[in-house]
Amino acid sequence: MSDYDVVIIGGGPGGYVAAIRSAQLGKSVCLVEKEWVGGTCLNIGCIPTKALIMSAEKFAEIKKLETFGVKISGKVSYSLNEIMKRKKTVVSRSVKGVEFLLKKYGVMVERGEGEVISSGEVKIGDKKVGAKSIVIATGSKPKVVKVLKPDGKLILTSRETLDIEEVPGRFLIVGAGVIGIEMATFFNLLGAEVTIVEMLDSILPTVGALKLSKALEAQLKKSGIKILLGTTVQEIEKKENSVGVTFSNGEKCEFDRMLVAVGRVACFEGIDVQGLGLEMENGFIRTDETMKTNIQGLYAIGDVRGGMLLAHKASKEGIVAALNIAEVEAKMDYHSVPSCIFSHPPAALVGLTEKTARESGKKIKIGEYQYIGNSRAHTLGEKQGYVRVIADEEGIVLGGEILGAGADTLIQEITMACQFRMNVKELENVIHPHPTLSEIVMEAFDDVSGHSIHKPPVGK
Repeated sequence: MSDYDVVIIGGGPGGYVAAIRSAQLGKSVCLVEKEWVGGTCLNIGCIPTKALIMSAEKFAEIKKLETFGVKISGKVSYSLNEIMKRKKTVVSRSVKGVEFLLKKYGVMVERGEGEVISSGEVKIGDKKVGAKSIVIATGSKPKVVKVLKPDGKLILTSRETLDIEEVPGRFLIVGAGVIGIEMATFFNLLGAEVTIVEMLDSILPTVGALKLSKALEAQLKKSGIKILLGTTVQEIEKKENSVGVTFSNGEKCEFDRMLVAVGRVACFEGIDVQGLGLEMENGFIRTDETMKTNIQGLYAIGDVRGGMLLAHKASKEGIVAALNIAEVEAKMDYHSVPSCIFSHPPAALVGLTEKTARESGKKIKIGEYQYIGNSRAHTLGEKQGYVRVIADEEGIVLGGEILGAGADTLIQEITMACQFRMNVKELENVIHPHPTLSEIVMEAFDDVSGHSIHKPPVGK
């Protein structure tokens, strides 16, 4: 039996990052992965989704080029087959990059399902490995609802949707969370007639950003996406090449395909939660802020421990776990974990929203600036959107949200301000390059104190 300082079960963005950081800290490391290094994110999640959306956005941009003075003659079309091939190339390169890093850092990668026998032993097939510490990073999988059980043909999960062979004429998406919104964006840009149905009363119902949800909803509707809120699927009738759907509002429609995106649940394959005596919380493994479970030597990171199911959060948790295993004190801070929605236009948020700040009893000040007031936004043809900054009454940045071009990149400045509890008075001293979209963030920071130069005074 081989012995390691650390055995990590799951090679996703939490697991492989924990493996590399542990190796950097001088530990002998074994990474157990049953399917693919990179996990859901690199293979059937974040990366392939963004590759597809980028192809669709490029196609959509061509239709707007005449407004930039660019003339294109002839019919412009796309090849879904070529789009999928490009996606696979992007995914393959990303996975190979991770495999290369693991090899260079001396991480032993074992293929197979890892079974935790005890806090010091893992079984992989017929083989057993010993470990001083074990990190559970087994991730999550799509939640299955009985009435909406996927069949891989007409009723799909996100995994099957990423390999779809033709764009459906009529496409129903059940669930208006991040996955649902991003898939709606892709198919809408390629010309599908997309309908989103959401049982709650807003899109992105879990983020708690009411203005952002309503503003993005308006943009999606403007692009032709139909959105049914406060509505559920009551009945499904499968046909040979379509699905008949009856909604709770009495409406009956027929769709060529439907995607079920109603959330995700933790993966426990190989993890006997009850047998090991692991404490649970809302269906996920409970840990403290050092990533330790209630069992000595057992850690849990990423989606399997719940909270925000985000790749970058899992990676940070992996680093925190690796540090604590190496007896370097570290704690996970969830105050400033950003979230990005790769819709069209994209959206992003971090920290407290207006709703969550007020519910916590905080007295807040809000700074806001519109894209339409920014010169660079006009040159790009991206005038829709806004940046919003939430601060306490002293001016300390608590959070922010962005809807508009480059939101996924621009949110990082607000994230830094949140992380280090910066005051907007400090941020007013930061010079932003002109002309850039980053000036929208600058103006929002300045507006918290009423100092935005390019925004008219209130009431005038």
